[in-house]
Amino acid sequence: MYKFYLLEEHEFGKFTDEAENGNYLQTKEMASLKKSRGAEVFFPGVKDESDNTVMSALMTKTKLGVGFVFDIDGLEIPKNNTALLSYFLENLKEYVKKEGCLYLTISPNCAYGMYDYYGKLLNDKDKSVIQQFSKEGYIHEGFTSGYATDGNPQWIYKKSLEGFTEPELLKSYGKDAKYSLNKAKNFGITTKELRYEELPQFKEITERTSIRRNFKDKSLDYYQAVYKAYGDRAKFVVAEINFRTYLESLVQQKEQLQKKLDEVAAFLAINPNSRKKNNQKREFSDEFSTYEKRIEEGKKMLETHGDEVALACALFLSCPHETVYLFSGTEEEFKKLYAPFLIQDKMLRYSVEKNIPLYNFYGIEGIFDGSDGILKFKQSFNGYAEEKIGTFKTIINPGKYKAYMILKHVREFVNKLRGRG
Repeated sequence: MYKFYLLEEHEFGKFTDEAENGNYLQTKEMASLKKSRGAEVFFPGVKDESDNTVMSALMTKTKLGVGFVFDIDGLEIPKNNTALLSYFLENLKEYVKKEGCLYLTISPNCAYGMYDYYGKLLNDKDKSVIQQFSKEGYIHEGFTSGYATDGNPQWIYKKSLEGFTEPELLKSYGKDAKYSLNKAKNFGITTKELRYEELPQFKEITERTSIRRNFKDKSLDYYQAVYKAYGDRAKFVVAEINFRTYLESLVQQKEQLQKKLDEVAAFLAINPNSRKKNNQKREFSDEFSTYEKRIEEGKKMLETHGDEVALACALFLSCPHETVYLFSGTEEEFKKLYAPFLIQDKMLRYSVEKNIPLYNFYGIEGIFDGSDGILKFKQSFNGYAEEKIGTFKTIINPGKYKAYMILKHVREFVNKLRGRG
């Protein structure tokens, strides 16, 4: 026998931390962040006959013109227990109806399909969740591709970390990631976590990146609120370079390459027709020219920017079930230094160390024709793509919802006319 009730925040946090399944959207830290940003939050849940919590959710309530919209993002679906889910969905509708709800939306944290590197479907698409929600009167809002503008991507990229040791993790990367990491390390690039008072530096990088890539960046207030709400579970990571160290490394590698060229030249003086050595000579000569070019560029960078410069940054949120790569920025001038690879490696190793079983690279377009550069970067760490099940919606008060939609269309029409003017 089940009982629907509202949990206290500490109850919700304890349950989600200890539950078999979970995600970063359904944590007490996310609740704290939402409240700090002005949202009203609730924790609907279900208890069994032994008074144990068996299901819970973080739900937000937002004021509209003629009522409220309630939303659950990242709902954890109970495994092999359709009766529990059915009870929760039915009683949830009754609860929000009493609270003046116009409509309720739910985005479950479950996959519709999983795909490999080439976009090939790895399993049969799971339609059972759609069928159950439809049975309970929820309308599926369909599937999309492309990057989400509402922060809730339809397509994401993941890597399972279960059973990995750190050496095994590094071996699991693709050749592009391995190459880029080696280069970044040879350049002397380092990573560190930013303190609260250093967040303006993080914001500067993400803002420049957002302007260049034409997306809307979060405010400094938002990043500060994340820092306060999440504590140790939020990692603001920055990659830095010391250009003096960088130049010293390049010069040293150039000298080592010169020795190889000298050895090849000595061999060819005796055996001028050696195909292997002539190929090596061309290869080493091209690489030598690259080092000369990088050294000249490094000298200019040192003169322009000084000794130490931040190259890239990223924000990660973690919970017992996953680490999520959420926001990032890269300085365009330094993109050839491979700093983002070093940041990802740092957090992947952190996740293995903390026994976090899943690494969530977050949003991708869901297009596998090679046009998505962000996907290519994430694929280099060897994971899998996941198409989420999407969002379900149920209208609680049809009359007021119709009035709200009419008002909404009128406002959109007026705004459009004003834009033309």
